[in-house]
Amino acid sequence: MLQKICPANLYRTSLLVLSLVLPGHIGSAGEVLDWVLSTGVLRIPNNSSWPPYSFLDETGNITGFDIEVADEIARRIGVRLEVLPNPDSLNHTWAEQTSGQWNGAYDAVIGSMTPTAKRDLVLDFHVVYYYAIGSLAVHDDNRTVHVPADASGKRIGVMKAANYELYIRREPFGIVGIEPPKYVIDDPVVVTYDAGTGPYDALEKGDGVELDGFIEDLPVIMRLVEDGRPFKVIGTPLYRVPQAVAIQPGDPEFANLIKQTVDAMREGRARLSVFPSLAHSVGSGPSNDLAAWRRNRYLSSDLKTAKAIHVTRSSRSSFIDSPSSAG
Repeated sequence: MLQKICPANLYRTSLLVLSLVLPGHIGSAGEVLDWVLSTGVLRIPNNSSWPPYSFLDETGNITGFDIEVADEIARRIGVRLEVLPNPDSLNHTWAEQTSGQWNGAYDAVIGSMTPTAKRDLVLDFHVVYYYAIGSLAVHDDNRTVHVPADASGKRIGVMKAANYELYIRREPFGIVGIEPPKYVIDDPVVVTYDAGTGPYDALEKGDGVELDGFIEDLPVIMRLVEDGRPFKVIGTPLYRVPQAVAIQPGDPEFANLIKQTVDAMREGRARLSVFPSLAHSVGSGPSNDLAAWRRNRYLSSDLKTAKAIHVTRSSRSSFIDSPSSAG
C-alpha cells in the first residue's frame, strides 16, 4: 500500500543522496533548511504577551494564532516547533527581527510581520497568511477623542519598527498592490517602545498621564479590553496590511517548502483553535502565493468586511459595530 510522503521526508532523502553522491555539497538544499531538517526543530522568536496572537494559556504554555500557525507548519514539514524564550520582547526585539540581523538565532519569523519594501531588502516573504487591521485606542476615561483625527498633536505610543510606527510617522509601507493608507492623525508626538506591551502599560496609568493613545492590531485591543484593561477603540480602522512568514534570503528550497505548506493548510481548510476569525485567513480562501497577494486578489472575508468596533468599560464583551466598514 502506498504511503503519503511528507515533504520534509522527501527533502531528507534528497539530502542523504546528495551527501553520498556529492560529498561536500550537503548544503546545496539551503543552509537553513539543512539545519531545520537535521535538527528536527523549527525555531521562531515570539513573546508571550500579545494575545490573541501569542500568550500563555492557563497551564503556562505559549499559544495564540501565530503560535498555532507556526506549530502547524512545523508539524506538516515533520519537525518540532521551538518558540525561543522572549517574555518581554527584549531578547529578540521586533527591530532585530525586521532588520534581518538574526545571526542564526532562529530560522523564521511567524509573528505577524508586514512585508514592507524596506524589510523586503533584507528578508524574503513568499507567503501571506492573514491581513492585519491597525486601530487607535485611547484610555476609557478619555472624552475628547471621538475619531482618529481628534488625536492630532497628541502623544501616540507605538512599538518600535512595527507597522504602527510606519503609519504614525507616515512612512510608506511600500507594499506592491496595496494602496497607501489615509493618514488622519496630524502632527502626533510619537512615543516608541522596544516591547509591544510598553504602550499598554503607559496608557493604563491614566488618560494623558504618559500617553493619549496607542496604535495596535484591532484583535489585540479587543483582547486587552476583554482582559479588563481600561481602553477603547476609536473610530474606524486606520489601515489593513498583509502579514507574512519571513525568512532570510538565500534558501529558495526552504522558502518553497514554507509556501507549499501554508498553501496546503489553506486548501485543507486547517482550523486553528485560537481566534477562529483569524484562523479563517489560513484555513480557507484562494491560494496564498506571493503573486496573487501582490495583485491583491485575496482578502480574508472576515477582515475585508470587518467593521470598526467601539468598546466601553460597561460593555467589554459585547462589541458594537460601527456604521462604516473597515477600509
